Amino acid sequence: IHKFPTVIPSDVLLYLVPEVACLGRVRVGSTGDGGKWMCSPWRAPEDCVVYSLGSFDDISFESDINELTNRRCSIVTVDMNEANRRASSAMREQGIHFVRGKVAAVTNENAAEYTIDHLMATNGHEKIDILKMDIEGSELSVLPEFMKKHKVCQLLVEIHDMQRVAWLLREIANNGYLLMNYEINAITIKNGMSEYAFIHTSCLETYETHYLS
Repeated sequence: IHKFPTVIPSDVLLYLVPEVACLGRVRVGSTGDGGKWMCSPWRAPEDCVVYSLGSFDDISFESDINELTNRRCSIVTVDMNEANRRASSAMREQGIHFVRGKVAAVTNENAAEYTIDHLMATNGHEKIDILKMDIEGSELSVLPEFMKKHKVCQLLVEIHDMQRVAWLLREIANNGYLLMNYEINAITIKNGMSEYAFIHTSCLETYETHYLS
């Protein structure tokens, strides 16, 4: 990632390889669009904070996080659509806080659009340990600005804009993140949308990861 020149999307998808290996790599959530590959989530700290941005009524990721961490994490789920009855009930039962709104680069409360900083302040969080992001292309405007102020240990993101994927991967790499896992989303394979799991360099020991030569 750190050595990519300006390239076309097919070059990125063809040559992209992980930079670190995780001894506890595990699929968290469903095998569909709602699940993500993670590194040893059970090693998250006692006061862990998890933000799941984009759920589409699939809270299998959040449910698995709760189980793997013995419910010691504060979990916030954000989606632009109101959760259905089944998802709402499950979130209440599991202590997951749901926010209806769109994650955006600028907060506009009248339009229910919120920055991650605004969401954190509203929920009383000063840090995020695990950030899952599937926000339909808004990652291109939201993530670079967020990384200027905050560091998360695990960043799990689906990138939607294939024309700018190399640019965003460079931004992520330049902020200290290493690629742990990469896969093309099977549901959106025709569009080339892909899932990426990153570990921050400061968290390698915490989550039992090591560099690949």
